[in-house]
Amino acid sequence: MSSSGSAVPGARTSLLVPGDTESSVAQRRPVDARLNGYVLGYRGFRLGPMVGQWPRTRLVAPDGTVKLMFGFGAPVRMVDLVDPGRSLTAVSVVGPVSLTAVVGRHTGRVHGLVTTLTPMGAYRLFGVPMHEWSELRLAPSELLGPGLRSLDDRLAQCPTWEDRFRLLDRLFTARILDGPVVDREVEWVWRELQRSGGRIPIHELAASANWSRRHLERRFREQVGRSPKEIAQIRRIQQALDWKDAGLPLAQIAARSGFHDQSHFTRVFKAAMGFTPRQLPEGMVDWSPHTLLEAVPEGRQGRRREPVPA
Repeated sequence: MSSSGSAVPGARTSLLVPGDTESSVAQRRPVDARLNGYVLGYRGFRLGPMVGQWPRTRLVAPDGTVKLMFGFGAPVRMVDLVDPGRSLTAVSVVGPVSLTAVVGRHTGRVHGLVTTLTPMGAYRLFGVPMHEWSELRLAPSELLGPGLRSLDDRLAQCPTWEDRFRLLDRLFTARILDGPVVDREVEWVWRELQRSGGRIPIHELAASANWSRRHLERRFREQVGRSPKEIAQIRRIQQALDWKDAGLPLAQIAARSGFHDQSHFTRVFKAAMGFTPRQLPEGMVDWSPHTLLEAVPEGRQGRRREPVPA
């Protein structure tokens, strides 16, 4: 599994899911440059049952993003692997920045569209402090308000995926530009956590931003929904999943991802994923890139730390 920004390509693509002639996926990034850093991409899907597999399942690991799903057909059952009591069944749903893995299951054909947002994009789009719903999964209308209550229907009636993507471009650009402003210090710390794989100490980031650590945490919870430490941990787990897919031994994965040792890595991984790195539930989860919603902000690798912008 890759968590690079290229997982949501700049050009629209369509593809068939291997082994399934009834399913297809279309995706692209927003066209309007003013959405950069806020809307990571759109992913339209039409999924049928896999031959010999019922129900169909898909694992979504914590990735630090907010996912806004508009469903046009059958509901999806979302099961939290760490806290099953937080599971739900829904056609359309907004998921906050999750700290735990979720498995989506459906027993029939599903059709819909997922928008992946940075937390700051969600903060500007919804105009609600992120910490107020950080433990909830809500219907889109509860956050978008009465003016966009029928957005599901409008999207469903569009004749093509490109028409749906253009509609969201227009609506989201207007809402986000009119939404609350994100502190530049919050955006900078967010980028640094992505770029470094979550390995820069939080007190150093706070000092570089000329904020106290407590003030940084307070503003992060308001505009991101999680603390800087929680976002850093999500990035480290994502990086560990990259190294795991590359076939590295667990001890090397732990060291490269910034964990104290393999035991520490295993504890943190299980707390987020619901199983240890050696307990991948094969047969239950389809790990293919065609069924994982992968999107992490760009700028995660290869650059030196940048100063807080003026």
